[in-house]
Amino acid sequence: MKDKTTAGLLAIFGGVFGIHRFYLGQTALGILYILLSITSLSAILGLIDGIIFLAQDEKRFDYKYNKHRYQYQGRQADVRQRPQRRSNAPVKKRTTQSPAPRRSTTSKKNPFFETGMKKYEDYDMSGAIADFNKALEISPQHVHTHFRLACAYSLMENKKKGFYHLSKAVENGMTKLDKIKSTDELAFLRIQDEYEDFEKNNFRLAPSVQPPADIKGLDEDILLRQLNKLKDLRDRGILTEAEFVQEKRKLSR
Repeated sequence: MKDKTTAGLLAIFGGVFGIHRFYLGQTALGILYILLSITSLSAILGLIDGIIFLAQDEKRFDYKYNKHRYQYQGRQADVRQRPQRRSNAPVKKRTTQSPAPRRSTTSKKNPFFETGMKKYEDYDMSGAIADFNKALEISPQHVHTHFRLACAYSLMENKKKGFYHLSKAVENGMTKLDKIKSTDELAFLRIQDEYEDFEKNNFRLAPSVQPPADIKGLDEDILLRQLNKLKDLRDRGILTEAEFVQEKRKLSR
């Protein structure tokens, strides 16, 4: 783990040879500083780097130079959250005829959410984002899809879309709000200036804030597809006129 104070001191006293860049794992930049050491330019650059490191917020330094720690912790959290299987546990027989309550299977029925999660776990964020957006076409109000999109956009350092999908997750019923404060993948959003107001507003965007243009267009396209599906079901006699009107009102909210 890299320390910003150490990096700052190395930059000030050894910046002429790029020692701080080697310390931060930036080998190419370190070699460039060595090549520039025949002039006074590398010493000046090193002094500037040192001042920046020492004055920089620790969270921003960690996110930029210790990003592997966030990725590692994210993997560890996923492992801890997975239920352990008991191979030797006895099978209990049911003593009642009443059926067990059915769990929501929205994510299982949505193939794009499943493929998006696989790409997300493999850190293929561009592929995961593409699949998650397709999943929203099938289930526009799916909380987990919006939350994972927020995480992916945060890792891609796209704060506008990250805050937007995080707000949509809360708007559609996300209850475990502590995850927003503790999930490592959302670290980039938490260090933004807008985060404090976002948290005070119960993790929702202010009504005056407009979503990114491409997302706004995507929402309108999804709504149009949903309406066309409802019309098709009504025309085929699967939905009555009253059911059609009721479902249409839900989409318009």
